[in-house]
Amino acid sequence: MTAVETYEEGIESLKEDLARVVASSDDHAEKQEWVEYYKGKADEKWAALETSAGQASESLASGPTPEGIRELVEGGHLGDIPGGLGWVVTGDDRYFSFPPGIDGNDLARTFDRAADGDEEALRELDENLALVNAFLSSVASRQGKGDPLTERELEILGDLVETMDLEEPGYPDDGYFFANMNEFKESEHLTQEQKDQILATMGGSVLALSDESIGGGYDQLPQSIHEVVEGPLSYIPYSSQGGAYSPGWASDFEILTEMFDGANGMFNEGQDGPLIGGAELSANLTGTIAGVVEDPLTGGTDDETLQTMLDISTQNKDANYAILTGEYPDGESYMHPTYFSVGGGKQGTELGELIASLFSHEWEDDGAAVRGLTDWIDEYQASEDPEQNRMGSDAFLSMIETITSEEMQELLNHTGHDVEDEDNGVTWRDVSFTQLNPEIADSLADLFLSNIEVMESPAGFNITDSREMEIESIDNGYNRHGELRLDPATRLAFAEYIMGSEEAAIRLHSASSFRTDEGMAEYFGSYPPDPSRARESGILRGLIETALKNEHEAAVDRTNGAIDYQNTVMSGSVDLTAAVFNEIDVPGVSSVTEMMKLGFKYVLNEEHIDVSRDASGDYSPLATGNREILHAATALEEQGAARFEGVDQMRDPRTGDISLNPEHWVAKMEGRETEPLDPEEILAYIDDMEQDMRQTVWPGSETPAESAVAVVGTFETDYNKAVAALDNIG
Repeated sequence: MTAVETYEEGIESLKEDLARVVASSDDHAEKQEWVEYYKGKADEKWAALETSAGQASESLASGPTPEGIRELVEGGHLGDIPGGLGWVVTGDDRYFSFPPGIDGNDLARTFDRAADGDEEALRELDENLALVNAFLSSVASRQGKGDPLTERELEILGDLVETMDLEEPGYPDDGYFFANMNEFKESEHLTQEQKDQILATMGGSVLALSDESIGGGYDQLPQSIHEVVEGPLSYIPYSSQGGAYSPGWASDFEILTEMFDGANGMFNEGQDGPLIGGAELSANLTGTIAGVVEDPLTGGTDDETLQTMLDISTQNKDANYAILTGEYPDGESYMHPTYFSVGGGKQGTELGELIASLFSHEWEDDGAAVRGLTDWIDEYQASEDPEQNRMGSDAFLSMIETITSEEMQELLNHTGHDVEDEDNGVTWRDVSFTQLNPEIADSLADLFLSNIEVMESPAGFNITDSREMEIESIDNGYNRHGELRLDPATRLAFAEYIMGSEEAAIRLHSASSFRTDEGMAEYFGSYPPDPSRARESGILRGLIETALKNEHEAAVDRTNGAIDYQNTVMSGSVDLTAAVFNEIDVPGVSSVTEMMKLGFKYVLNEEHIDVSRDASGDYSPLATGNREILHAATALEEQGAARFEGVDQMRDPRTGDISLNPEHWVAKMEGRETEPLDPEEILAYIDDMEQDMRQTVWPGSETPAESAVAVVGTFETDYNKAVAALDNIG
């Protein structure tokens, strides 16, 4: 019905009502009051018409947009073509819409009758599946774009899902959703492709209907789906064996996983990404998985099923935020309906127990599915969208506070699981969650590196002129400038977790080396130098080395001293660092000095690093003190303050600059042949540079004059003071 028709019918109705009340009244004043009352009602109708006309005018002015075409189709103005004229003409799923002739109940009946072998329904099945799938593809592209479903679209989805919950279409008995899905799986009249498509279509319909961001919601799903989503404690009926043992729940959960996985595969081919379930549905699924993963009384749900469902539930970032913070982005509290709540199936702190259960399980995929809970955070923290930025930072802060509490450190550092180290012939006993699940450790390492400024911040470090830097306890949170700050002990506990995975530990240790180089490049690049760069580099280095030392001591206990973990990680770090220097080709950069100015995050992009060979021989002489001299020498030459003679073997052959890259340190042989300098030769050249610096005044320090070697010594003092500070809490 058009807005004009609605207005005309409304006015006619008002006229009839006014005539009736005026005829029944004998008082002139009362009649006048009724006239004024209905005149106001008529004015309201006119205002509504003007609003509708304005919206229509704006829609027409925008041209044939998907939104406008869908509205016309739903209103019956472009015929009754299935899918709508816009979709048929363009083939673009964004134009898909349901004309008045399409009904969700009828679609469900067609699916049901086809499974029973009805010939007419079988002929219509493929066309109906194509229609619904085109619509769901349209929904996938509209999610997250502020393009909600229309009332009619929600009605069709709701009718489709609700009818599938009935024992038979048209009968009042409900609660049969999964029994009906199982009938589809076992039907003798459907091809395997049709079975898979029906399950995927219904899975997509449930996901779309549950999504609050497009007008749906968890409360719009049937109770039978709630019972499966919320776990065996919510499932009815229980097994005759009592308790939470519920093989019926496990079977239905596997069907739901198959449905959602099929929908993900079907609607994940375009650039817009998968069809995502709503926040409450997704958060409840994640909580249920955490509740049942270590529980033997759930009817035997296997890891593969739980991992697949986690892949799906963690696609909703609002749900991940709720799991990590205890509330949804709009401030509404999250509490799983049965697990991790007072009187529920698990005891202890709600968020802590939930996260500990997910992190400390021995996952077959090494925690790859679980990392979906945290992988989105750094992207949101870097977002220019203020709301996403807030969500990312709040989630990171809440997660760190949760997992670094004393109770959680005990749970996560002692999972009760053993790991067989076949390469070294050693069994690691009672390992930490990061050694058990290195994929989770890798995700946490990403977060550590993306929050490097927070990790190396001097907040909590009492910097004085005394020989030692004191550490003070500070509250985790935001300062008055809105900057995130973490207590040094919190940072150390977080770093220790990451050190539990050898691969992640090597990444962090190598990152601290590059961060130190980056700090040196900035420190010696101007005068007077900024001491904060030395201190921040030292804080990070001390954080990593103290965490590694503590993890090494734990490794000694777990392997009866069979593994020198600290040496293993440091050797791996040397290999990775040398591989970066030797093998990364940074376009448009002529020297390693310039590469360092790009920032360590760029040069540690693992996709570009080949660590296939042992490069430790190239890099082992480069202690921090030696690299200080190289950076200072480079800065002095760049500013024209000095030219170091007799060190050509340490220069980049392409530019003639003193090089930070061990690959360039070669002895010139006869002809064009070269061979690497040995460590003693390298140190001799560095000593020569240091001696020359004693006679060189640092540019800008002429009044009073300060030797270059004194400037180097200042960096070393500030750096080493910060490195040693963590010993006070390590």
